[in-house]
Formats: sequence, C-alpha cells, structure tokens
Amino acid sequence: MRLVTYARTSGRPRVGIVQGGAIVDPDRALRAAAEMRHPGAGEAAQLPTEMVAFFEAGPCGRDLGALALELVAEHGPELTAPDGVSAVLPADTVRLLAPVPRPRRMRDYLTYNGHAAGSGLGVPAAFTAMPICYKCNTETVVGPNDPLLWPSYTGQLDFELELGFFTSGGLNLTSGEAAGRQFSFAEVLAWASLDEPVYPGEFFAVGTVGGGCGLELDRRIQPDDVVELEASGVGVLRNPVGPGQVAPPGASLPSYTGAPRVGDRH
Repeated sequence: MRLVTYARTSGRPRVGIVQGGAIVDPDRALRAAAEMRHPGAGEAAQLPTEMVAFFEAGPCGRDLGALALELVAEHGPELTAPDGVSAVLPADTVRLLAPVPRPRRMRDYLTYNGHAAGSGLGVPAAFTAMPICYKCNTETVVGPNDPLLWPSYTGQLDFELELGFFTSGGLNLTSGEAAGRQFSFAEVLAWASLDEPVYPGEFFAVGTVGGGCGLELDRRIQPDDVVELEASGVGVLRNPVGPGQVAPPGASLPSYTGAPRVGDRH
C-alpha cells in the first residue's frame, strides 16, 4: 500500500493511496460504501484523513485502507462519497504533497560508509558503535515539484539522495541486520527508541547514499536548476531550485560575512 498526501484545487490535504494512475481516497471510499450499507464500511469514521493520525491508528488504519481498495475494486471508480466527491481521482487532477507534510519529528542519520568516505568526512569512532544523527526542522518540509529555497547565508547549495522511513511508534524496540550500510532501518529505530518513546509520524532518514550528493560528484547546484533524485522501486523526486534569497537590512548578525566555500574546483 503506497500512501500519499494529496490536495485538490480546493480543500484540505488528505490521505490517499496510489493505485495505478489514480489516487484512492480511503475515507471517501469507506463513506461511500457505508451509504450502500456495505459490511465493515460503517467503521469509516475511525479512518483519519491526516497522515500522522493515520499512523496513530496503527493496524486498524492499515486494515481499513486495504478495505477501501477492495471496495474500489468491487464498485469501480464511480464510487462517490456523501460529499459528492469521487473516491477515485485521476493522479493528474490532484497535487501530491510531501507524504507527511508536518512529521512529528525528523532525525537524519549517517549510516553509509561510502558517503562519508566520498565526501572526505572525518567521522568519530562512535560511528561504528551507534547511529549518529542531527534533528531537522519539521516546518521546512516541501513536496514534489515545490521550489527549493536558496538561503541567503550561503553561495553554495548541495543536494543529497537519502532514503528514510516513518514509524508508528514504540519503546525499546529490537533489531534486524545492516545490509549495504553501517546500520539497518531496524537498528536505527532500535537505537532511537532506547529508553525514549518514538511516536507515530516520526521520520528517520538513514543518510546520503554513496555518490548521492554534489560534493562527492563535483556537481554544483545553480539557481533555476531542476534536481531529480531517483531510487529504484521508489520513484523520482523532482524539485526546481529557486533564486538565492536576499536578507533584508539588519537581519541576522553583522559579524557574519558568509559561509566558507567547500571543495570548489571551478
């Protein structure tokens, strides 16, 4: 089940499920079936339309999502919810947003040896014993085809190809083995949940893949470029690069004169 958050021209973002060239709205599918008194569809009120809440619903949410797909297969794309909107929308009629527009928390781990070596990064000895990470600003997430804002404080901007996962939560979780990186998804989650609960809707990135950034490839982003990053079996993420922002007079600190340039060989 491939989950997305989508929006129509009008209306709020909603949870959807990719099915071929269409987006199935599971909440609308269940509500439409409930109107027809379909068995099990009366539980539609339990299915959230926002992604973090969907994760919080746990197995019940996933089961209801699967039921929604079965209902669409049985009744066809004409399945219409009580609000008059079809439960099956052609993908080209909606806008895909970030899968979770505002995760509860984001952490970005360094797990790929190839990226560390290719970037000339000096990693601490702790890298071999535990996943190390930094925490990210959840308010800066953008979706597919949204412009990437170039901060005013730097003249260089890089891209990084990373994979990650969302969690439905837990505490003191256990294990799995790494393959192709220093730590596996399961090991990252086990470490993050040690003596500290992780909550539904948290996002864990597992680091830049080897050869997955401009610093390693000696390729620099320029304003108006389009960045396309592809992972086999996942798809392509495409974003245009916006112009450099200009800080207004008096902003930031007068002592700051700009970030140092890194590895510039042009």
